[in-house]
Amino acid sequence: MKRLGMVLLVLMATLSLVDTASADDRHRVRFEGVIAQLTDHGMVVHTRRGDVHVAVTPDTRVSLNGEQVRFGALKVRDHVMVAAHWVKRGDRRVLIADGIRARRRR
Repeated sequence: MKRLGMVLLVLMATLSLVDTASADDRHRVRFEGVIAQLTDHGMVVHTRRGDVHVAVTPDTRVSLNGEQVRFGALKVRDHVMVAAHWVKRGDRRVLIADGIRARRRR
């Protein structure tokens, strides 16, 4: 009986560590600003608080003036609203875009 109690205690401690790590690694953020720079793998968005580097993946949803587009359709000076999450990569944290809603003045 003691052995079963000890096994359950270790299992519960392990699960709580896993839950804590996943919560820290996927902290969600939202921000808006103007695209200052584009690369093949992301962009720099100029916000009121400063420049934000954000990466994109094939899963990133992108729209321009309400229509679904590929990331490559965006241009510098487009206004964007970004939903993203932080991911831990080694000793760094990387901001990954989940969705980008862009507006371009015609």
